[in-house]
Amino acid sequence: KYDPKIISTVTVYKDTVAKKWFGEEGKDGVIYIETKPFSTNRYQNYFKSKSIEYKKIIESVPNSDDLQYLLNEKILLENYEGNLASINDKIFKEIHILNSKELEKKYSITGKKYGILIISSEPENPIILDDKFK
Repeated sequence: KYDPKIISTVTVYKDTVAKKWFGEEGKDGVIYIETKPFSTNRYQNYFKSKSIEYKKIIESVPNSDDLQYLLNEKILLENYEGNLASINDKIFKEIHILNSKELEKKYSITGKKYGILIISSEPENPIILDDKFK
């Protein structure tokens, strides 16, 4: 029933984990679907708690197309919401805000007001198995 374009992550919980998290309804397993807007809200709230500067930018830049996210120096172009939402206190290291001139000079990115560079270690169980963390 979901448009695949808005799905950020799909996680399957089974056995005792499903029952622990979802009670008796989870006894046969649970498929947990997280949408991109939900993941975006999750990582934005997390990074706002880590950086006052990030919080100010998120609250003042109404168009998310004006922001360029980078994870461990890799430019994130699409389907990155689950990766950013999986960052927590165990793996988070730093967040840096780059202005448009820094983005252009270091990464050859134009047309963005800010770059958000997230530095983290790789999660033990990445939500999306790709090389964005490496």
